[in-house]
Amino acid sequence: MAAHIAYPETIHLPQGPRHVIGEMVSWQFAQVLGVEPALGRWLQASDEVPGVPGAVLISHRFWQNDLRGRDEVVGTSLRIGAASRIRKAGGGSS
Repeated sequence: MAAHIAYPETIHLPQGPRHVIGEMVSWQFAQVLGVEPALGRWLQASDEVPGVPGAVLISHRFWQNDLRGRDEVVGTSLRIGAASRIRKAGGGSS
């Protein structure tokens, strides 16, 4: 079973803040989609362990338009919302 909830969020980029509608999803979410990420990996159970920095999946459109389609963004950090919430970009498409 997979779960998700949508909410407004801000991603802080070098070119300025980007207001998006984010979705918090369980790691099983990818299994329901039946597709593979363009880069990186899907979420894993270990991403949901309390105290772990976590991971983020980004849409193909966000990757192309806001991150300029650079492959090297996989494994880098994105500041999402409050400064204390840093997530690793895992690539992906949605």
